Amino acid sequence: MRGGVFDTYDLPLEVRKYNAGLRDITESQELTKYFEDLIKKFGFKYFVISAIPPMEDRLRELLVVHNLPEAWVSEYIANEYVKDDPVVRHCVRCHEPFYWTEAAIKETGDGQKILQRAENLGLTNGICFPIHNINGFEAGVSLSGSRDKLPRPEMRYLYLASIMTFNSLRNFRTDHTLRVEPISAREIEVLTWCALGKTSKELAYILFISEHTVNVHIKNAIHKLSANNKTEAVAIAARKGLISI
Repeated sequence: MRGGVFDTYDLPLEVRKYNAGLRDITESQELTKYFEDLIKKFGFKYFVISAIPPMEDRLRELLVVHNLPEAWVSEYIANEYVKDDPVVRHCVRCHEPFYWTEAAIKETGDGQKILQRAENLGLTNGICFPIHNINGFEAGVSLSGSRDKLPRPEMRYLYLASIMTFNSLRNFRTDHTLRVEPISAREIEVLTWCALGKTSKELAYILFISEHTVNVHIKNAIHKLSANNKTEAVAIAARKGLISI
């Protein structure tokens, strides 16, 4: 590394190959798998790349791509943990990579409980990479699920890979929001019932259609909303005002 800037040849072969391969990716699901494969080689299991509004009085996490446990995503959204999440607050202020434990040093009460709950679900040794542009804070990338903390050089390698990944994501999501394709009235209806906790079997009975058809509607809605799973699709639809509960 020269003058704080990475020279291509300073990077391990794995990261150089990763950065070169990003040019061929144009889909969120493909990017999710690609980034997931990289972080696993560094010992991490989970990641989330999220853009967060810069005004703290409007702070609300916007999930972009992730491979987090569905149970954690549902709990996080349902309980609005973002309001008390010390990692989110620290990420907005900080310019350097940090471990989640560093963000929680002065935290008491709800902030500590959120991190403890995340750890209980396997999100251990969390590390966050803040991403800033010339206008200030832009996004954050968090990794977790590792048994050990990273050596400093590997932290820097993953920091660069995270920035490159976010830039790639930005190229095919023009405004950092989730790309939404029009969804049908039936798909909206199905997502609304899903938000109310109904299973596919229950929906089939309610809507007088087969369980297979229900699952097809759910799958189509997930794809059109660029979501990774049903829970995220419901959250996106609610945020976009497509469904109301």
